[in-house]
Amino acid sequence: MSITLFLPFLFGVIFFVAVARTAFHRPRRRKIDSVIPFVRKLDVSELEVLMDAGEEWSLRHFLAEDAFRIAQHERIRLVGEYLRRVAHNASVIQLWMSGEYEPIKHKNRDKLSEKEALILELLQITTELRIYSMGALLKVWFWKAFRVDRWPAHLVPGLTDLRVTCGVNVCDKYRQLTQVASVLSGTYGQSYQEKLLSAL
Repeated sequence: MSITLFLPFLFGVIFFVAVARTAFHRPRRRKIDSVIPFVRKLDVSELEVLMDAGEEWSLRHFLAEDAFRIAQHERIRLVGEYLRRVAHNASVIQLWMSGEYEPIKHKNRDKLSEKEALILELLQITTELRIYSMGALLKVWFWKAFRVDRWPAHLVPGLTDLRVTCGVNVCDKYRQLTQVASVLSGTYGQSYQEKLLSAL
């Protein structure tokens, strides 16, 4: 079989497997016990400093052009890591919430208990954060792929542009996620609440 026939066949098989996996594979729902060990620590105040307009203005105006480009390269790498943690934690908590949502999905919204209302709220927050993460990480990927740190300093993009993407303010929304997750985990007991808060 020649390479011109083999490559399209191989890509076809890979595409088929990817579509089949997406269509038929359902991620395993998680309980709170399996959420806590898998979330990644994220100090949202550090992410906020990275995206602070004043901090970025100071770097642009007080550093030499080469020094600014080097600093911005490191800052882009760091913000990418923080955003991957946001996406990961939102995904893990969303899997937990999907299991909690299953028994109440047909329930009248007016008759939900406080815990059930928190489940719906947290499911909404995690969905918004995952949408945000896709858009923001795409920007970061573009910046890395096109080596924006090597562009003239005035063309190097600012990280403040990432603070709000797809209509979501990541710092405010992530704080909301930790607050609602903390209250909800408290319904399972104080030890769960403390463990989840220290993990997030």
